[in-house]
Amino acid sequence: MTIHALDQSPNIKEGNFLLNSRPSNSALITHKMIVAPLVEQNMNYYQLEFVNLMLEVAILRNLYIMQKYDAL
Repeated sequence: MTIHALDQSPNIKEGNFLLNSRPSNSALITHKMIVAPLVEQNMNYYQLEFVNLMLEVAILRNLYIMQKYDAL
């Protein structure tokens, strides 16, 4: 979804503070490939539930931004 949105509108910026505002596709994928296993291996059930909730909020925010800038 992030890659699609960044490609569709110059007004959309990456919100992750660990990446720059317009990361390349390879930077986004590499970031997810490194961070996801680290998170999953080092958290307990309740921490993972919280992370999943925050990811759901991020997805909803992304959809809102994509709709706002006609990037759907």
